Amino acid sequence: MQQFKQSLQKIKLTAEFVADCLAKFDQLLATRANYDKELGESQDATDVKNIALTQMDEWMEDFDAIATIALYDQPQLLEVLGIFVRN
Repeated sequence: MQQFKQSLQKIKLTAEFVADCLAKFDQLLATRANYDKELGESQDATDVKNIALTQMDEWMEDFDAIATIALYDQPQLLEVLGIFVRN
C-alpha cells in the first residue's frame, strides 16, 4: 500500500485532486440530467405546436371552402381573404 501511495505522489495525484475531480464529475452528471430534461420538454413542446398547426390548417381549409361558397358572386372579397379566383 505504501508503494502505491508513493507511486501516486510521483504523478502528483493527491486525495484532494481526486475529490475535486469527483465533485466536478457529479456536477457534470447533474448538468447532463438537466440537459436531457430540457431536451425532452422541448421535443414535447414541438409536438404540441405541430398538432396545433395541423388543426389550424384543417380549420383554414374548411374556412376557405365555406368562404368560396358564401362569396361566390364577390370574387374580390375572396381575393382579400387570400383565395385566388380565376376570372
